[in-house]
Amino acid sequence: MVKTKLTTGNDLKEISIKEIINGNLFSFDEKKQPDEVRNPILELDEKRASIFRNRINNLIQGLCNGELVYRGSKIELLSEKLCKDYQVSADKDFCLFYSHLFYFGEKARYYFEYNKLDISIPLQEMLFDMLSNQLGKKRQKERVCVHKFCQREKDLATFFADKKNKKHFCEKLYSNIKVLHWYLALSHTLGVLKEHPSRNNSTTKSLSCAVKFACDKKRLQDSNPIILLYALPNEMKNIRLSMKTFSSQNKADTDMEKLLTENGLPFCKTFCYEGQREITVYGALLPHLIWGVYEIKSRRTVVNPHMFCTKNNNDEHPSLFLDIDQDDFEHQLFARTNFENYVSYIPGFCMRDGRGVIIK
Repeated sequence: MVKTKLTTGNDLKEISIKEIINGNLFSFDEKKQPDEVRNPILELDEKRASIFRNRINNLIQGLCNGELVYRGSKIELLSEKLCKDYQVSADKDFCLFYSHLFYFGEKARYYFEYNKLDISIPLQEMLFDMLSNQLGKKRQKERVCVHKFCQREKDLATFFADKKNKKHFCEKLYSNIKVLHWYLALSHTLGVLKEHPSRNNSTTKSLSCAVKFACDKKRLQDSNPIILLYALPNEMKNIRLSMKTFSSQNKADTDMEKLLTENGLPFCKTFCYEGQREITVYGALLPHLIWGVYEIKSRRTVVNPHMFCTKNNNDEHPSLFLDIDQDDFEHQLFARTNFENYVSYIPGFCMRDGRGVIIK
């Protein structure tokens, strides 16, 4: 089992998926709504611990219709979006944070800064300008990885360097939402620009990369780095972008290359940051698919309490989606979090944001 080492101050830690699922497992009995009195986070009994371990192991072993991916972050960063008037230091066990995370999920920064954005510019035009900046000579000078990527993908860089291509690009994206999403995801993988918060979320197949993202920022000693354990369904291939997208062995991916080529649009076959093993997911990490959170400092895994609902364990092969009562979701979101817009899951594996725009 490969382990990830990291240093936090003088404390050396090793992390493996085996430790995450077989170590200190905790959860709580979730109430119907996240604003109700919260139950304490307690250690799992053996029956519930076994349910969690079996489901994670089945996912890792390919026995489910999906894959396990990771997202590295900090409780402080996520609670800024998830919880109004929240002091992390005042919540000893992070009860409110977990109650909100497992009910609302994690959404792209775009939905947190929505009211500050200029939405008068059509998305297609803004996206062309973003990619022009991300692949431009100035940014190539600032980032070696971007320069090398542009050298590998010369047709892509050349296309967005020519402003004359903007009209053609926009016309094609107006008529095909899948193509629009593909370029949104590509832009996300090139690195987010502050003036254009992303509509996508980064996850990774690499536990070590997730740990790095959780721990390599400033003020590590004063923060609580975590790893989100996310069950990503195979059927969500239309709202994600990964290294698999560039594999000529994948029919769906060659179809996308064919579609772009037929429309006179550039394709690329590599990632800018290939070592990150990134899988970019549109819109949100849904609470139904966040199976647990590993706290790096405490070495504690907090399991999504909805995993233990009767509906989620009746079948021999239960759905990857945990059953969550979200009847009052929109009201609760605006009342209890700092999100200014949202994205939700529609059965049939597509996403819809708060304005009704559907990404299939």
